[in-house]
Amino acid sequence: MKYKDLIIDNEAAMSDFFATNAEWHPLFRTIMRETADAWDFLKETPPVLTYHDSSTPWKKLEPIPTQQEKLEVVANWLDSVQKSLVDIPVNEANSEKDELDMHFINEGKRMLAITRFHVVLQPKISEEDLFKRDELFMTCWSELAALRLEDQPDTGSIILLPGYDIVDLRRFTDMNLRRPLDWLGVSDSFEVSSFSRGVSAIRILHKLSDIPTDEELQAREEEQ
Repeated sequence: MKYKDLIIDNEAAMSDFFATNAEWHPLFRTIMRETADAWDFLKETPPVLTYHDSSTPWKKLEPIPTQQEKLEVVANWLDSVQKSLVDIPVNEANSEKDELDMHFINEGKRMLAITRFHVVLQPKISEEDLFKRDELFMTCWSELAALRLEDQPDTGSIILLPGYDIVDLRRFTDMNLRRPLDWLGVSDSFEVSSFSRGVSAIRILHKLSDIPTDEELQAREEEQ
């Protein structure tokens, strides 16, 4: 049976997620909206987030790795992204934006929004340890909190995962990131995706603004 064919009890999944991750409740409570589905699970937790490396599971991460091995992974990924953008055929003679033009613009915009880079060097996730609270879970939620608290539009993080199986990673992303963000009532502020482009990755974008239409750009020019 394929993962996409599985029927998941949303209420049971939400209850299990917050029961399993009780130590993460302060972070969840800090970034959630009070109208969220998860309110009953988190309403007794104060919305205060403090950072203590020895006692809190979330961390204040540096935006760029310093380890050479990780820097090489970032550099190789950037090269693959640049190549994929260059390979998108764009008809410069056509004044109208077609589907390929918009794909080029959208992908370029998402690339420019990434301001934070992380590499998790681990063996691929297996079915047995898919839901463990490991470095991947910590990195993702630490980054979600950082972006939410900074509250700047068009910002984002990329988490590169050499050796991770993309199918398992997509499941991890759905069950541990997308669904919980929806339960916390903040999924409209984030775009979270998992993909493989040279290396498996999770991309988190915060408050990505719409690309202005030609009419909107013309109106702006007329106002200046």
